[in-house]
Amino acid sequence: MNRLFSPSTVDVTMIIKSGGLGFGSLKAYNLALLAKWWWRVRVDKDSLWADVINDIHGNLGGTKDLSYMPKFKGMWSSISKVGQEATDLGIPLISSFQRRVGNGESICFWDDCWLGSSCLSHMFSRLFELETDKLCNLKERCSISDGVVEWKWAWRRQIRSGREQEELYSLLSMLGNTYLINDNSGGWRWSMESSGVYSVKSLRDALDEKVLLTSSETKWSSLVPKKVYVFIWRAQKDRLPTRLNLDKRNIDLDSLVCPFCEDSCEDLEHSLIACVRVKILWEKIFLWWNFQMPAEINIHVLLNFVSDMSDDKKKMFHPFQLKCFEAVIFTVAWVIWNARNQKIFSGINQTIEWCFREVQDTHFVGYQVVVK
Repeated sequence: MNRLFSPSTVDVTMIIKSGGLGFGSLKAYNLALLAKWWWRVRVDKDSLWADVINDIHGNLGGTKDLSYMPKFKGMWSSISKVGQEATDLGIPLISSFQRRVGNGESICFWDDCWLGSSCLSHMFSRLFELETDKLCNLKERCSISDGVVEWKWAWRRQIRSGREQEELYSLLSMLGNTYLINDNSGGWRWSMESSGVYSVKSLRDALDEKVLLTSSETKWSSLVPKKVYVFIWRAQKDRLPTRLNLDKRNIDLDSLVCPFCEDSCEDLEHSLIACVRVKILWEKIFLWWNFQMPAEINIHVLLNFVSDMSDDKKKMFHPFQLKCFEAVIFTVAWVIWNARNQKIFSGINQTIEWCFREVQDTHFVGYQVVVK
């Protein structure tokens, strides 16, 4: 029966802040894993495998330009297409790999993507044609004298007015904030990580935000067991097998009324909030924590009770106290549902006092786990 109310693939894969369980999409995971080879071909440039790839597919294995078309079919052909797939999803992969300038010796001035998302030979094709040394490094073109940066050019003829002059002005404007330092710190940096080192997780998270649908943020608390967290997530989406939900799925039941009060039809709001016995438990919980129970209450108001507090009211409590009370709210809802299932399937009619002790025990265990 639970399979009828199991979450969809989209619900499970969505990231937590978008209303899912945070499993992520396989597409994003696969692209992030393949993109790791883009990182490795840059940082492992002196390795034998990188030499082979560069000899076949060109500098950086053809990953420096989205217009590159692989000459041969095979594994690297799929890897080289990752950049275009990520760009189509709104993630500029090439510009996320940033060059560390250092002393400029390791950077090919024209052919490396060290300034912007494309190499200078493509952005300034007229000037590149006039260059006498197309493989020159950055240090050969830049010098610093008394703190002043000077650019040393080696054109095969003088720059003419018009398009060539415009390209030179644009190039000098881009180079305005470039400075060399006297060390060998040149290399690559991954812009999505503060450490500068590529991680599959960082790209996967960025892709998931583009690939997956978004909804309201999933309620999460590290102070409750995972079973409680998943239960709350299902309750937010009205995916619990209440008697009314089962009836909507054309499942024959002996009765649609609440198993506790046997007075109203059992839907999500009634089973967790509106039932007379359940209300008594909620009032006892709020009194226990010295909070004022809202006059108008529903499942969404209850689950967002802490987050919807005004800033002035939050200042009256310690942040951890608010976090604990939010965990208690989640636990109460789970205990109510557990007591409901015991009444239906085992014939055990748990008292309000039993539910209250169960909330205290479950919350205390969760608190102990976090403290440890």
